[in-house]
Amino acid sequence: MEISLPHNDMFDLDMLRSLEINNKTSKRAQPGKSLISQNNRKLKRPQRPSPFHVALSSALSTLPPNIFSVPEITDSAFISDPTTPKSYTIYSPLLLFPTGSFSSPQWQRLLNFLKSDRIRNNEFWEAVAKGMRVSHLAINAPIPVADAESHMDNYKRLPISLHPLYGFFGPHLPDSRFPSSEDFNQAFWVHARQNGIFQTWAPIYTMFSRGNITEKTRILKGELPGLDRGKDLGETAAVDLYIGIGYFSFCYLKAEKANVTRVWGWEVSPWSVEGCKRGAKGNGWRCQIVSHSDSNVEMPKPTSSKEKENKEKEPEIVIFHEDNKYAAERITALRIMVKEGGGYWRPIRHVNCGLLPTSRGSWETAVKVLDDELGGWVHAHENVGVNEVEIQKDEVQKAFEGLAGPDREVEVVGGVKVKGWAPGVLHWVWDISISGRKCKT
Repeated sequence: MEISLPHNDMFDLDMLRSLEINNKTSKRAQPGKSLISQNNRKLKRPQRPSPFHVALSSALSTLPPNIFSVPEITDSAFISDPTTPKSYTIYSPLLLFPTGSFSSPQWQRLLNFLKSDRIRNNEFWEAVAKGMRVSHLAINAPIPVADAESHMDNYKRLPISLHPLYGFFGPHLPDSRFPSSEDFNQAFWVHARQNGIFQTWAPIYTMFSRGNITEKTRILKGELPGLDRGKDLGETAAVDLYIGIGYFSFCYLKAEKANVTRVWGWEVSPWSVEGCKRGAKGNGWRCQIVSHSDSNVEMPKPTSSKEKENKEKEPEIVIFHEDNKYAAERITALRIMVKEGGGYWRPIRHVNCGLLPTSRGSWETAVKVLDDELGGWVHAHENVGVNEVEIQKDEVQKAFEGLAGPDREVEVVGGVKVKGWAPGVLHWVWDISISGRKCKT
């Protein structure tokens, strides 16, 4: 369950409905008053505190009186504090507060006081969690592109700035340690369902962006250029060079217009690979994981498209747990293996390059894995300044022309805003059409 709610004051809906009914059925004006003046009269709506206010008040009541010896600091002062969150998101069973929550001086004094007493700290946040009917609480934070202390590139996009408040989030393992099956099972996992698609992840090891739903919806509705041509070509495949927990790959498989029956994905984070595997299972799809040390991909190879018995055993998602720089080599070897074995090779018509702030490092690979004869589309995710969209469009056009070579036609056929990334910066997706070497798309 994913819920994003403002905790503004709510109203008694039953009372409002009864007032509306009474207003509609009162056809006659009261003596001495016009019907117009009665209908225009503003009704006072009864208000009640939000669930979060109630939960927070319950938590504040667990504290000893006058802990700061400052009369002005009361329960109402904390509730009305500008950094007391006015919204929250629930990824069951986790409640996630927005960045900057509880950051005022008075909140920081309270949090420092709670940190000094583990039992009291647990009682306080437990009261909030119980009031909100969740088991875990945390404060969200942006995913840094580099570690603030080591300055090393956070290429796995680990949520290293997430601030847990309550609940056991699983063992904190060093990045150098490859997690075992036991580590995965001991970790804390949350889930969300967007557009009917199930996704799951371990929040201290894997990021999740709710804002990406714009691009997910575009895929599901077949609004990507060329995606609605899938049924004309038979079964097709897509490549996701940064598959993560399946943000976009799952949408390709579910989009009816696309007729994508296979996704080849690449991912370097073992936690994202595990999340994608679990998410695929939750959606009823088969998933195969191939480590970098595996030189061959073993899977059923039907000799014709009519042999459904073997086809039904094939995985819809194949994840290569390795750097995507090996993708072109892998795809070439797979294509040869399938065709030499008399199997049906699904042409790769779409390549997703979903890395921010830039996916440029994967563009050459994306061009190489597209179907050589039919061509297809690359969907490149980029950060762009609000006043630099047209400039970047020209840069993307020239870059892909150089990568595709003179015997393939390239056109940036569109671009869409996914969400805001930072003040003055947008998360943008460019749709690049690349023709086949023998026929144009």
